[in-house]
Amino acid sequence: LTEAQEETISEILEDLRKNTPMHRLINGDVGSGKTVLAMIAASATIEAGYKVILLAPTTILAKQHYENFKNNSSIVTEKLALVTSEETIYEDDAEMLIGTHALLHREDLPEDTALVIIDEQHRFGVEQRKKIREMVGGNFMPHYLSLSATPIPRTLARIIFGDMEVSTLSSGPSTRKTISSHLVP
Repeated sequence: LTEAQEETISEILEDLRKNTPMHRLINGDVGSGKTVLAMIAASATIEAGYKVILLAPTTILAKQHYENFKNNSSIVTEKLALVTSEETIYEDDAEMLIGTHALLHREDLPEDTALVIIDEQHRFGVEQRKKIREMVGGNFMPHYLSLSATPIPRTLARIIFGDMEVSTLSSGPSTRKTISSHLVP
């Protein structure tokens, strides 16, 4: 992990230990390592005996997350479910559900969900985030971890007014390819 990732995961794990729900945004460019931190947070939550939901805005991204988490099942869990409008790979005993807006239309989301990860949170509306909050958590409010490369003004306002903590990944892993921009006439 990079220094910024190590600092961020320390903040997340500290938040997960608290009795109050975490509302944290990980802000970082594409390829900065947000997904790895989500994996570590998910693993800690599952080890504590709770479920995790990861909400992605598109089927392609949900499938990508599903494959990434599945390929790293030794870190997170082998009991994964994928829920999209096109495809469902579902296990009754799944410890982590990964999906799109289709998750918002399921009746059987686990009440013992303690962590909700929302990727590209700016692509979900207030009502959609409210609905997922009402659907999970049982007698308690789950922790929320949002991932974004482009926070929107509403999110920035929540940060300013203290509703959300923010962690910034200022540098990516050394394996990340260099980004170059070119002007083409």
